[in-house]
Amino acid sequence: MDGAVIEERCVLSECVVGKRCKIGKASVLKGCEVQDGMTLAEGTEGVSGSVFAGWRRREEEDEDGNENGE
Repeated sequence: MDGAVIEERCVLSECVVGKRCKIGKASVLKGCEVQDGMTLAEGTEGVSGSVFAGWRRREEEDEDGNENGE
């Protein structure tokens, strides 16, 4: 979970959370996988085997964890 951001009021159970991903506040995930660098919108709900069409990759970061251009 290096660099992952899980915002307030999230409930995650039996989940795999990848590097540098972001899970928006008030999301509820059960038995899901969040792949490296992915962002889930606020209030996302998911159960085992869910595929989220709203996932998007976060901006690529350099080795220091800064977004490109910073």
